[in-house]
Amino acid sequence: MNIQKLFQILHSCFHARQAGVNPRQGLDRRRKRPEFFRLEDRRVFNAVFVLDQGALLLSDFSSAGQLTVTDSGESLGFRLDAAAGVWSGQLSDGLSLSDGDALLTVDKEAFDGFEASTSITIQSQQQNIALDVVFRDTIILPQVTAPGNLHITTAGDVYLGDLASAPNDILKADDYDITVQSGGSISIDGTVQSESLAAMAVSNISLRGLLQASNEISLTSLDAAIVDGNAAGLNIQTDDLQLVSKTGTGNGDAIEVSAGTLTARNSDSGSVQIVQTAAGGDLTVHLIENMGRDVQLTVEAGSLLDGNDSAGTLAALNIAAGTLHLTAEHVGAHAEGILTSAADPLEIQLTGDLFIDVDGAAWISGTVLGSTDLTAMSVSLQSDGDLDFSTVTSHGLVNLQLSADSDNDGQGSVLLGDSLTVSGDLALRGA
Repeated sequence: MNIQKLFQILHSCFHARQAGVNPRQGLDRRRKRPEFFRLEDRRVFNAVFVLDQGALLLSDFSSAGQLTVTDSGESLGFRLDAAAGVWSGQLSDGLSLSDGDALLTVDKEAFDGFEASTSITIQSQQQNIALDVVFRDTIILPQVTAPGNLHITTAGDVYLGDLASAPNDILKADDYDITVQSGGSISIDGTVQSESLAAMAVSNISLRGLLQASNEISLTSLDAAIVDGNAAGLNIQTDDLQLVSKTGTGNGDAIEVSAGTLTARNSDSGSVQIVQTAAGGDLTVHLIENMGRDVQLTVEAGSLLDGNDSAGTLAALNIAAGTLHLTAEHVGAHAEGILTSAADPLEIQLTGDLFIDVDGAAWISGTVLGSTDLTAMSVSLQSDGDLDFSTVTSHGLVNLQLSADSDNDGQGSVLLGDSLTVSGDLALRGA
């Protein structure tokens, strides 16, 4: 290139810049690699996610499958595999996934700094698509100043834990209220920690791992059972426990709990079998319903107490069942000398037999249409109408109190057999 040609090029560039024109425009067509400096702008595998007021939103996946959440130590990975159904999500104030066959990795730093409200949602908009949701490795959600929310909703199954490494810590969310809704089954294979947990499934809820919540846990199986999957291992630890099933709760293998209060309803078939472990102490019963079928309640180291009566109100029913088996240190009372101590009886209605095995005292009020077998030191039985003690078999009985007409309507008698032997106090009351 001669000097004159070079001078012409430099001269033209000078005048182009004076006019505000880029002299390289139209010449360099190479695409510059985009640089993202904000989380709100970042895209991974065609998946968009934004951090919006403490909520993580995801969308724009492209195909079908199963959602697996993994933990690499520095990030959380969400993978949708093309193995089962189609995931069709929707944006919401939380974590939503939509039609994806890719791995989306979110740095854990994205969860740092959350303030008062944190909402994470995994949901399926098309409820008829059976997409499974699987948590395999430990996920730790950050502490927040107010309860956060984690929602999982799918027409498929939900797995919290990996059988290969169970019972590992699978979800540590002490400050979160967790809700799980499954159109299939729910399997708890690891340890899940939360402030509260509400899980509802159409099919079985299987407890191979441990659910822990500082406030309450509610489990509902709409068309099936709540099943124990770890033999005698602890299944649930919480202050307030509510269990609803159709074909049994702990049917054939009791659910082991450490709870303050208990409510359980079973509507169609099967038994309700629950064991309060020694670490749980006393168990307070609100209402157990399994009409015409078997209920078995065991308190390993404490009393079985009435939890739904209040001052100034009529006594409320605690247990409605066919056959009832109660095992505890005491039932309805703490003290052994029942005739000299106040107690709140357990209210029952049975269409079958009653079996009580306690170390100390048993206070029972209600109706038993079948026979009664008592192993106790002190017993108090109350009935609004007649009380037939002739059908009762007792073992180790020292003190006995029988009260008919407990509603004071002037009707009710105490019926005794040919002989009655007690070595301690005896009190009989009729209309």
